[in-house]
Amino acid sequence: MQKDIALYVHIPFCVKKCNYCDFLSFSSDDDTKRKYLDAIYRESIFWKNKLSGRYRIKTVFVGGGTPTCLSASELERLGDIIRQFDIDDNAEFTIEANPGTLDNEKINAIKKMGVNRVSLGLQSTVDKELKLLGRIHTYEEFLESYHLLRGADFDNINIDLMSDIPKQSFESYRKTLERVVSLKPEHISSYSLIIEPGTVFYKMYEDGVLDIADEDTDRQMYSYTKKFLEENGYHRYEISNYCKKDRECKHNLVYWNLDDYIGIGLGASSYFEGARFSNFSEMKKYQDVMCSDKVNELNIFSCDAIVSDKENGKNRMKTSTVGCDFDTEIKSKVESYEKLTEKAKMEEFMFVGLRKCIGVSKTEFKNRFNYSIDEIYGDVIDKFIKNNLLSENDNSDRIYLTDKGIDLSKADSSSSRGSAVPASARYSTLQDLDAKRHSEIDMFSGALIKMGKELHIPTPYNEYTYHMIKALEEKNDGKFNYTGNQKPIIEITVNENAVIHFELWPEIAPIACASVMRLAEKRIFDGRAIERLEPGFVLQPLFFDGVDPQIDIMVEPEFKTNPENAKIVFERGIVAMAGDPENSSGSQYYITLAASERLNGNFTVIGKVIDGWDEIERLEHVEVEEAIEPQSGFVYHRPVKTEMITKVRLIK
Repeated sequence: MQKDIALYVHIPFCVKKCNYCDFLSFSSDDDTKRKYLDAIYRESIFWKNKLSGRYRIKTVFVGGGTPTCLSASELERLGDIIRQFDIDDNAEFTIEANPGTLDNEKINAIKKMGVNRVSLGLQSTVDKELKLLGRIHTYEEFLESYHLLRGADFDNINIDLMSDIPKQSFESYRKTLERVVSLKPEHISSYSLIIEPGTVFYKMYEDGVLDIADEDTDRQMYSYTKKFLEENGYHRYEISNYCKKDRECKHNLVYWNLDDYIGIGLGASSYFEGARFSNFSEMKKYQDVMCSDKVNELNIFSCDAIVSDKENGKNRMKTSTVGCDFDTEIKSKVESYEKLTEKAKMEEFMFVGLRKCIGVSKTEFKNRFNYSIDEIYGDVIDKFIKNNLLSENDNSDRIYLTDKGIDLSKADSSSSRGSAVPASARYSTLQDLDAKRHSEIDMFSGALIKMGKELHIPTPYNEYTYHMIKALEEKNDGKFNYTGNQKPIIEITVNENAVIHFELWPEIAPIACASVMRLAEKRIFDGRAIERLEPGFVLQPLFFDGVDPQIDIMVEPEFKTNPENAKIVFERGIVAMAGDPENSSGSQYYITLAASERLNGNFTVIGKVIDGWDEIERLEHVEVEEAIEPQSGFVYHRPVKTEMITKVRLIK
């Protein structure tokens, strides 16, 4: 019996990148589009053969970018590629479209493709707001596109809306909602604007020229959206999605149900048979991988091995009589690959499932994992029910977020401390990272951090989560190279002139390295005295009360979770994260001044000093005095004369 699976196809091209957009998208010429379609055709051959006879496509989603910036003939070719797959006769087939990129010829082309659902990116019905967003269309042009689709008998249309647009008032947003509802679309998605690094808006925000709504207005918009849409016959089935009866986006439900899906195209992510992987996000690399080895297209990425023929200077096929290892096969063709443990699957099932308003089914959890949900998460579920963050339906089979829980989830990405759904789960934020998109972390942890500072309440775990996610986003943006020989380099400037460089090893400590890089970018380490100096042992710039309590972050130790980290032998120059035996600090790094067996396997190693030894040797010989940490009574040593860390920078 064939299993159900979903198909996502990424079209990264746009007429013009919007001012807020951080998606993997860009403008291009006809030749680039042609070569890209060649590449996704080659990739589709692999998946067609892999899925044949075993899987049937239940949903198709063509996203971007702006797929409808392709010409009618290019859309027809894209349709030919997709129709190679075994697609269910009743499959939901969605394409994203922007007003201003649709005409009758293109609409006929997408109908020929098999599209039966269109997602229109509107964002606002106010032209000045659209202009500020950098959209290529007016409200009237949106209406023209919408009516063209209705005239072509499209009876399942989603409209994307955005709140918290710069200079947007509540009344303006209310007017947009009323106008959109009057059109009676089958589905409405409403999101708050997120200011993402690398965007035009982010630069404006840094320059202090972006007038964004205050938090009270943002919350007013959010609450009104739910109330108004429900009053007009749209039920909320996911935190940001509303629809008429039986018009839920089936493709998105695949993600939230943790069902299998295949992603084709630049940077596209897949979840298949317990593994999560993502295509290369750099165009040339993606095309090279998909179009390399000029073999018969039916054999591309087949179970036959590609071996080197050194005499002829080329690759050749070697037919194998033994079935291939798919995990090994796919790893060579993608940028990232992770085989999920059963525990990770449980965690992710919970996290993504709780995005749905109906929540998670206990019966389904039991059927999937052969454990009851109460065996695994019973205590924390009870705790959250008592705190009115979770609730159960009448027959107690489903648990779901309450309104209070949903509101909190929009402000807090949650730590692993007491969460019903542990932070190691791959919920929407991590799915965004997999897909090379920016996440909603500003709306989650960012908002809570801001509130904490206003109320003078420390939020250390949210600080850490925020900076870690931001660092991973910047890695996706190409600012950091986590692989190969090009390691990230941290430069420490001492007393404004001397420098020490150490390289980071994110392959064995991604969380701690991400934290250090992010805190360096935020200038958190700048202007701080060296608090601890133990000649012949360690040099520790931050130590106990020498760091802002909101930055003194304790995180789960990677020397416990990564065996390769625990194997590192502490020798002179090793850089590691301080902490107690149960944790590893997310901010307090130290440099080992001599081999120390007692440190081996007990602290998270993040890298090694590569130069600046003259300065380290100088520091080893400065006069130190005994000091006592007041809370613990711990005795340590510090420089008598202040030695200042002027700045800490990521330079590579």
